[in-house]
Amino acid sequence: MKRFFLCVTFLSLISLTGCFGNKKPSRIEPPSVNASTAGSEAMKLYDKNGDGKISGDELDATPALKASLAWLDKNGDGGISADEIANRIKEWQAARVGLHSPAFSVTYNGKPVKSGTIIFTPEPFLGSAFHPATASITEGSATASCDAAVNPPNLTGMPWGFYIITFEGISNAPEKMGLEIADINPDLAENNSYQLELKKK
Repeated sequence: MKRFFLCVTFLSLISLTGCFGNKKPSRIEPPSVNASTAGSEAMKLYDKNGDGKISGDELDATPALKASLAWLDKNGDGGISADEIANRIKEWQAARVGLHSPAFSVTYNGKPVKSGTIIFTPEPFLGSAFHPATASITEGSATASCDAAVNPPNLTGMPWGFYIITFEGISNAPEKMGLEIADINPDLAENNSYQLELKKK
């Protein structure tokens, strides 16, 4: 059976707005979300054994949190609590980044992916203020943005958040992966760029 993993590197190009429909605002803010509520909703969705954390097999249902476990799990108990999710969201809010236009280098087994589409779906506990984004791949490069209908005129990009990643038009691509879009993501510390690589194990 084929297995895959995703190494993600992300280039932050602009920090302007969110995927929500404000018209000509004086300052473009991130999507509105109550951090504590989001943390509680994540527990309702994924903490199936009621022990106050999302851990073990429970993480398989929430790929973005699973991918972020290394830095979200502040107390080292192997899981993610409501408070740990809420605190991360508060870090996004403190940065006041409304819109990111992340650029990706996309390779499969070390070779550029010629074409295809990457779909970013917000984790449901973030609420209705967040919208899906897409990135069309051309010769190994892609830039993600929400649909023009939900971004302010002439602006592209997507807000910081936890996203489920799916693929269209890529043979043997992973069925589903996860990612935290944010330039405070510790995986970006070395070079502040994302490189998204699909590989067989």
